[in-house]
Amino acid sequence: MDYWYVYLLLAYLVTLVPVVGKYFSVLNTLFHEVGHGICALLFKGKIRSISLFANTEGEIVTSSPFWLGRLV
Repeated sequence: MDYWYVYLLLAYLVTLVPVVGKYFSVLNTLFHEVGHGICALLFKGKIRSISLFANTEGEIVTSSPFWLGRLV
């Protein structure tokens, strides 16, 4: 039986725990921004910087010679 939806729900619920939830939220943001970086690299782009902020927001700066790489 496939339990991926249970794991997804648990991953969400752990971000709501007061003490450790913030750390898991930052980790989630890191994975999200790395995903953007991987897409940039697939389109022969470069990762200039990755920034993670205390409020669990993130930013990645990339450059790409192709318009599609800049869009992603």
